[in-house]
Amino acid sequence: MAETIRVQMMGSFAVYVDELRMDTQLGRSRKSVSLMELLVLEQGAPVSNARVYSTLWADESAGNPEAALKTLVSRMRQAMNGVAPGFGACIVSDRGAYHWECPANVSVDALEIMELLDALEGNLPEAERRRDMNRLLSLYTGDLLQFSESEDWLMARKTALHNRYMAAVYAWLDELERQGADEEVCAVCRTALEIDRFDDRLHMALIDALVRLNRAGDAMTQYNHAIRLNTRYLGVQPSEALREYYGRITRMSLRLEDDMERIRGELEETEAGEGATVCEYGAFKEICSMLMRNLERLHVSTFLGVVTLLNVGEEPMDSIRQDDRMNALLEILRCSLRRSDTVTRYSPNVAAFLLPTANYETGKQVMERIRGRFYRKCPSSDVRFDYRLTPLGGGSMLKDKM
Repeated sequence: MAETIRVQMMGSFAVYVDELRMDTQLGRSRKSVSLMELLVLEQGAPVSNARVYSTLWADESAGNPEAALKTLVSRMRQAMNGVAPGFGACIVSDRGAYHWECPANVSVDALEIMELLDALEGNLPEAERRRDMNRLLSLYTGDLLQFSESEDWLMARKTALHNRYMAAVYAWLDELERQGADEEVCAVCRTALEIDRFDDRLHMALIDALVRLNRAGDAMTQYNHAIRLNTRYLGVQPSEALREYYGRITRMSLRLEDDMERIRGELEETEAGEGATVCEYGAFKEICSMLMRNLERLHVSTFLGVVTLLNVGEEPMDSIRQDDRMNALLEILRCSLRRSDTVTRYSPNVAAFLLPTANYETGKQVMERIRGRFYRKCPSSDVRFDYRLTPLGGGSMLKDKM
């Protein structure tokens, strides 16, 4: 067996012989592939015949389980030998069990990853830790067999390996931050986010590194991307820790930025826009806090408005359609309100806005006008427009009459 054989189990299952994909025959039988996966993930330890059978035939029964298993192993070895001569010898028979054995010319990415994780969880010198971590990041191109059928035994292994990978990434990021290696922090975060794009800790570590690199614009872009992932794809409100990052970005970037002409230009560009300001909830909280302080000093009347889009159908609305309705509402609010007003998306189906120098009557007139525009834009809308108005700093709440 002279060819170099590489078995890929991270992301999708594949077998490469001298870097040519050659697993078409193997993939014809899901049980055969599952047999290989089960033996490989035991890292050479024997797996009893009874356990192999109960795992692969969990929902089936056979009159002669031993014969069924022997037939499966024989066919799998034959298929593997068809991929490369001698490859089938990787499945070794023990007394009442089977195990996986890798010759020198056969490698399995999942096995190498587990070995790397074992090493990284120990006390390695910094140079070796860096070498092993870089190798881990290059090998972990997707979760374990993430495109395979979700058998219970495989899901447990998949979750455990994912958690160990993320723990290694977090530990390495902590080390890089102590070293002040912010460019490398950015690279590691971006690589790990390809595996878990919803991980708040990775997003926040990346944002912090970008701010320390004086790249406040990139930090804000990353923040907005993380917020959208939560609201559009998960349909949930982002964590409080992530939402507070807007204020952190703003404060840190202002401390780092000493180019007054650039600041003035950005402010003038912002001032030139039309309609209300639409911002993330973190910025909305900062603006609201400032207005609350001004209320006491200047006696400014400011109202908080909240619009909720309620599902009127029997079936719950999917996140994509809900997001489309909310985007339409936000655009209507932006165009309908004044430049001094501020709008935010508080949650997947709730928008909030501030109306400085307003009162109940003018606020209600504004909201009725916005509701009319919403229904004209969405004439066959499957949601109901519901609003509330309340003065900041106390006072009763006004609810729309349906």
